[in-house]
Amino acid sequence: MMATAKKESKPAVASAEVKKAPAKKAAAKKTAPKKELKTRMEVQYNGQSTCNNCLTKKAKEIWQKNGKKVSDMESLEMYVKPEENAVYFVINGEELGCYPLFD
Repeated sequence: MMATAKKESKPAVASAEVKKAPAKKAAAKKTAPKKELKTRMEVQYNGQSTCNNCLTKKAKEIWQKNGKKVSDMESLEMYVKPEENAVYFVINGEELGCYPLFD
């Protein structure tokens, strides 16, 4: 007779929960602060010359003469027309003005 071997059943091994360590966030890259671009523009016409700083300064002076603070200026657009000896400007999209390009 053939002996039948009893197979012992092995208890099921409970799967151990594997806890993963929380993923580490990549270190934030430190970016250097953006450097402001320095510009210089010079307008030369008919033997005369002026620069962007002078033109901006004149617009700010006119703004202040009208009783307003320079710190309230948010934008300044200037349109230079040498043939008319004029600089037209718009401040904060509303205020309009004009002054001579060359004195």
